[in-house]
Amino acid sequence: MSGTTESRALISFGPFEADLASQELKKHGVRLRLPRQSFQILKMLLERPGQLASREDMRAALWPSDTFVDFEHSLNAAINKLREALGDDAENPSYIETLPKRGYRFIAEKAPQTDSPDSVHPPEPSPPAPAPSEFSPPRRSLLKLAAALVIALTLVIIALAATGLGKKLWSRFNPPPQIHSIAVLPLANLSGDPQQEYFADGMTEELITELSRISSLKVISQTSVMQYKGEKKKSLPQIGRELHVDAVLEGSVLHSGNRVRIAAHMINALTDQSLLTETYEGDLGDVLKLQRDVAESITEKVRAKLTPEQQARLHETPKVDPEAYQAYLIAASIDIGLYQEQIMAREYLQKAIQKDPNFPDAYVRLAWTYVYAGQNRVEPPAEAYPLAKQAVYKALEMDEKICLAHEALGYIYWRYDWDWKATRESFTGRSSCARTMAAPTTI
Repeated sequence: MSGTTESRALISFGPFEADLASQELKKHGVRLRLPRQSFQILKMLLERPGQLASREDMRAALWPSDTFVDFEHSLNAAINKLREALGDDAENPSYIETLPKRGYRFIAEKAPQTDSPDSVHPPEPSPPAPAPSEFSPPRRSLLKLAAALVIALTLVIIALAATGLGKKLWSRFNPPPQIHSIAVLPLANLSGDPQQEYFADGMTEELITELSRISSLKVISQTSVMQYKGEKKKSLPQIGRELHVDAVLEGSVLHSGNRVRIAAHMINALTDQSLLTETYEGDLGDVLKLQRDVAESITEKVRAKLTPEQQARLHETPKVDPEAYQAYLIAASIDIGLYQEQIMAREYLQKAIQKDPNFPDAYVRLAWTYVYAGQNRVEPPAEAYPLAKQAVYKALEMDEKICLAHEALGYIYWRYDWDWKATRESFTGRSSCARTMAAPTTI
């Protein structure tokens, strides 16, 4: 590779030209849209070709220590944007090589650099071309005609690219990838408090539940994705291949006081193409709306088909009492397979209902504590199942589309009422859920 000097402004590599002074990246002379942070990363890599640019160096240069940001998520997003602009492949790179857990390295050959376009010396004059003979070969005329056609076609393409028609044609022949299945990995807890893990895990489960309502989208269960909690060694495409999904969503949640921030990054598991990089923030009382905002963004990016009811639900603005929601998430984090845990979860759910009587999800989980107690006969079935049914009916009065409510009702009809027709309707007929959701724990 050729040497480099920071004072030089233009660096060329392949079909690209980076102007370090104006922070512009061009391909074949056409300017590319590239976020500032992505260009700064490119600049760092170009200034030290073949050498490691560590993640710590990038963090120090781009995000000062007092900046409130999810560094890992933001850096990965900036690198993905840069690779998209360069058309680079993380698995088989031509320009940017990943050094796992260390950083990145620029591996392409660069052309000689210049200070600016005006500083380029004019070429030496060429000797005069010999006069064409009277009988010039016809190939010369054909070459001129071909060159004229190429120029004309290029101008047409540029003109179309600037119009709505050009964009439509481009999207028709280069449609975005089809996504039919997705895995939502456990959201990272950024609070710094290990006791807040229940909040991150609960938010993961609620987001999975919200997406599972979309009938055209297959969503991997929380049980299957929990094995990747804290996973650092495997790449997102590798996880996607292991789970046999088209897309993988990773992210983080920060709960501080009465504020909640959710950061989400979704990639195409087959191409490693970034499909979504967004941050959502609001009050804890608006957390249900935040979850639906994330779900709506995902459905837009994967072009999921929504029914009118599903569209209306995503645009609703439900609220919940903050204390009720925290009590609900604590209850959701408890494995209610044992009677002692059932009683503990029941206490938190009753507290949630007391704080917010219009919180249907709390009634559903309360019903499940009674279903398990009756199923395992740690409480008399004649007492437990009717209480479960009462809680389910209360939830369905407020929201008849809750998957777990229909699931619980199906168990009650099956195990207690022995009503086979009602059981089939609850499990398959009356719910508009994408699929029957798994119960809180396995019966």
